[in-house]
Amino acid sequence: MTNTETDIKKKNLPEQVPMILAPVGGREQFFAALKAGADAVFLGLKNFNARARAENFDLDDMRELIPLANHYGMQVLITFNVLIKEAELKLIIRDIHELHDLGVHAFIIQDPAVIKLVRELAPHIRIHASTQMAVHNMAGVLQIAKLGAKRIVLARETTVQEMKKIYAGTRDYDLELEAFCHGSLCYSYSGLCFFSGAKDARSGNRGECSYTCRHPYKIVSEPGHGFLFSMKDLNTVENLEDLISAGIHTLKIEGRKKDAMYVTTAVRMYRQELDRIYGKSTLRDSAPDEAFRAFKEEEKELWPNLSYQRKPTKFFLSGRYRENAIDLENPTHVGMEAGEITEVKGLNISFVTKLRLEKYDGLRIDTSERLHHSEVKHGQELTGSRQGLKNRFDNKDTNFSLRKMRVNGTNQHVANIGDHVELVLSRDVILPTAGDKLFQVRSSELKAEIAKQITPPAGSRLRPLQPVDAQFEGTVANDVFTLRGSLITQGKTIISSSVKLPAEAAKNPAGLQNGLAKQFKVLGQSGFMIKELHLSGTTDCFIPASLLKELKRKLEDNLEVNYEQTLSQLIDVSIQKYTRPKRFAVKRVTSSEAKYIIKFDKIENADAFLKFKRENPDFAVSEFIFEPKRAYLEHNDTMDILSKLDELVKATGAILRFSLPVVIRSWDEPFVNKWLKLLLSQGHTNFEVANPGAFPFLEKHVDINTLSLAADFTLYSLNSLAADVWNDQGISNISLSIEDDFTNISNQMKNRHNAAITYRSIVYKDTPLFIAEACSLTALHGGCPGSSICGYRTLEIENEEGERFNVAHENCKSIVYGDEAFSLSGSISKLRSIGINEFRVDFLTRPYKEDRIIEILTSVMNDTSIHGTHYANFYGQLK
Repeated sequence: MTNTETDIKKKNLPEQVPMILAPVGGREQFFAALKAGADAVFLGLKNFNARARAENFDLDDMRELIPLANHYGMQVLITFNVLIKEAELKLIIRDIHELHDLGVHAFIIQDPAVIKLVRELAPHIRIHASTQMAVHNMAGVLQIAKLGAKRIVLARETTVQEMKKIYAGTRDYDLELEAFCHGSLCYSYSGLCFFSGAKDARSGNRGECSYTCRHPYKIVSEPGHGFLFSMKDLNTVENLEDLISAGIHTLKIEGRKKDAMYVTTAVRMYRQELDRIYGKSTLRDSAPDEAFRAFKEEEKELWPNLSYQRKPTKFFLSGRYRENAIDLENPTHVGMEAGEITEVKGLNISFVTKLRLEKYDGLRIDTSERLHHSEVKHGQELTGSRQGLKNRFDNKDTNFSLRKMRVNGTNQHVANIGDHVELVLSRDVILPTAGDKLFQVRSSELKAEIAKQITPPAGSRLRPLQPVDAQFEGTVANDVFTLRGSLITQGKTIISSSVKLPAEAAKNPAGLQNGLAKQFKVLGQSGFMIKELHLSGTTDCFIPASLLKELKRKLEDNLEVNYEQTLSQLIDVSIQKYTRPKRFAVKRVTSSEAKYIIKFDKIENADAFLKFKRENPDFAVSEFIFEPKRAYLEHNDTMDILSKLDELVKATGAILRFSLPVVIRSWDEPFVNKWLKLLLSQGHTNFEVANPGAFPFLEKHVDINTLSLAADFTLYSLNSLAADVWNDQGISNISLSIEDDFTNISNQMKNRHNAAITYRSIVYKDTPLFIAEACSLTALHGGCPGSSICGYRTLEIENEEGERFNVAHENCKSIVYGDEAFSLSGSISKLRSIGINEFRVDFLTRPYKEDRIIEILTSVMNDTSIHGTHYANFYGQLK
């Protein structure tokens, strides 16, 4: 055993080196990742990916770049990490078919419908579950694996200890775990952010995030302001051994909207650290020569940890709230500190540089004035600058290109570390003061080096090629040898032809196989290539090269037209199968009585429900859903709660259902398990699930087939095929998404084909704009102060447009909701006209008084609009 192998065993590290997965938003980033030595890249087509505003790629790009990547041993992963609307099922089916043979390693998927489609239409392509599926525990991993995923991208909030537990619990399964190691962080759990979609229909679940978390906010309920939800950037390079020892198979770098400089520096930074940890080069042998040259000792100094990001954080890697991950001062990247201004004379500034500076570098001046304010740290008197916050958000800090500088008293183009530098600012900038800091935000030296990285590797020939399979069969009849060739895609013949000649035994038995391999290596100028070549039948006959060339010409004739026709037929058959299953037609609901479901989390609200029902006996409450929350129940007697719930259902004739929370972290499990055991012991069988991980939690206690299961809206079903997937898991009632629009809901109801599924529409709810583990109170206090000090208080905040929101803290989980709730009351008759007959009213998180509850229920009963609410995207279009 070598010293390196001994060290690895001592460190308790797996022998398999984790893969580095790089973000690629465009061609320049693709080549940068390849030449930097990434093991794999993830990228999106123009549609159906969570970075819709990146450059992205088309199919011709894929036909050109995937063969190049495969040649150098770099995997290509395609992102389908968004939710699919009903009318888009046809488009996603087309994309899957068109990508089928291109050599894609895996699809990264959020929507369960797409998992089903890939599993059935392209079973050779691996399925990776996107972090948008909000998988944060072992139960979620197992459930998504059950659907067909081979790799799970864990929620960014997962700790190393949780990763280890998940890895230990899934080692016997054919599964890989992927974790983000670097890049931007979302305040909310990925896949559980509804702020952007509720505000202007740009849903983060559809790749159209408007980054509301990066805006400045004023605290109304107490003195304070700042970037309350703006996260620092994840950087785990100093903790990489922890991720490796936790069983992480793939290290994912975020940033498909970042440039090639970011991709190159991030990949090289993590490769260099992997090399250090394993004591050897971890770069694959098939990587481009440029990737190997980058790690020669004389070139390493060109690659500092320079990727111009926000302040770094390792987030929850070492544990919950070990550090504050929110930057109250800054929503954007900060660059590298170049120095502190020592003197300002008019437009002239002086400083001693901490970096090598060069002409045309980009610099920014950050004020030394504090921008945020927190009552707990700074008192009642506001001293932070709200105007400074606005300037920073609007990118109005002093930014400039370094055109002229005096270095140690003389004009120079370059300044080295420790040099005294003098600059003259232009008249249109905000003048700094002594003590302000300078940051390098663009490096001319690095830019020049990156220019070498954004071209294909030396010697590469790029040409769009469509892979097809070739099948050849030899037969002999009446002393005539016939060789028939067929080109095939996805199991369907595109074109066939044959050549004949007198049968003659070949001197070399392998001659025909070798001749075909040589002749059909490429298909001339047709734009096609042979992926796999099969020869069967009589194979020991002689055939001259001239006849093989003739057969090749015949197969190439009209190949492109025939291919398009064949592909179109395959697509049409799949569309017919998955979007128009007429044999399962379901009649529209015609019942004259609507059914109502009330969901709540505070037992004291039960009295208001009872009062309303007594005063309105005809109001058909078919079901109460209660979500036990530790934040509201830990000081209440459990049996008293159950007794009160029993009284509620007896008085109304409704059934009682219990909801499992959308997020169940390791510290939540004892509370959830306690309630499940109690409820099941008392014979309760009705449950609502909000996350894939809920299924195994239930299965741990009971045969899930004995339960009645409903899906909350976060178990997404924006299309009828997704609903089928959840129905296969035991779901019979599905709550439609509060982000959805009427057109899509109507399309889904028209195309539904499963009589076992009942659809519910949520007609009143405080939209959980953010569901987060990150805590604004921790940021405001400068660290977690403990529950006795923070008091889990709710902050009332306001954005620049004057819109108000509330940040509720439920036992260290943050739920942000608006002053205005979501409501479709007034549109219930419209929903009934398309076949929806069950309507849900939610009273969650917000403290509700009895009169407001009765006001809301009265409006819902009468189908009238509710004061102080909004209808989100219902009458618009969810982008």
